[in-house]
Amino acid sequence: MASSSTEKKAPAADNASTTAAAKAPATTSSSSSSSPPFGIPWEPTPTVASGWRPTTKDEREATHALHDRMLREEWRPNYRYQMTMAYHLVEEVHQMFRDMFHRVRDAYRRDGSVDVRRFQQCLRSLEGHHRGEDEMFFPQIQRQYPSLKPYFAHLTLDHRHLHPLERKVIDHGDGDALEEFVSFLDDHLNREEMALCCMWLSPPQRADE
Repeated sequence: MASSSTEKKAPAADNASTTAAAKAPATTSSSSSSSPPFGIPWEPTPTVASGWRPTTKDEREATHALHDRMLREEWRPNYRYQMTMAYHLVEEVHQMFRDMFHRVRDAYRRDGSVDVRRFQQCLRSLEGHHRGEDEMFFPQIQRQYPSLKPYFAHLTLDHRHLHPLERKVIDHGDGDALEEFVSFLDDHLNREEMALCCMWLSPPQRADE
């Protein structure tokens, strides 16, 4: 995971078909518009006190459908998708995590027991990725765009929600915890990608003042 969104030289005109949901307002300052910054299509709850909770099954399914539509209709047709970090994050880094943990879950469904050793191997990579986000990547974005602070505070709480599920899988081979871990991780990755891609694929603009 890298923390830079520097673009290569873009074509003179953007002919990609991008809907309003993926476009940013003229300024991302929340004080100037009631619209969500960069048109991010989910609402954050940045603290437990303000209502953060794990998403429900129905919410995850709705987010998954929206994420897949945005990926297919908005992100991939946008020339910036491969010029920024968007492609690398979505198609390579996050897809690697999805594939790894889906294989562990699918093996559990097939065999009836959790391969704890394999889960731990996958988890080491994910933990390093999340640590880099929590300590460097997310704070950098929050400093540049203060209006995005609630979104990345929410995503950081998502990381913490995974920890007790990890312990149940590792300590007890808990298949239900594994199922919830994979389901919640998928949803977290979808929402993180929607936040970052809406930011990266918007027309260039200044940081929040």
